[in-house]
Amino acid sequence: MSTAETKVDPLQSDNSDIKKGQVRQDKILASLAMRSLEQETELRELKRKK
Repeated sequence: MSTAETKVDPLQSDNSDIKKGQVRQDKILASLAMRSLEQETELRELKRKK
């Protein structure tokens, strides 16, 4: 294994970890956005009932 390969392997692993983390964060953001929309709808409905 060359020195370049030795240096690149950890970077590829780090990049893979970052991509996995980003996918997880994207899912969390989508979930939070959906919950926010649900809450806004509930608030609008409550205001209309007053």
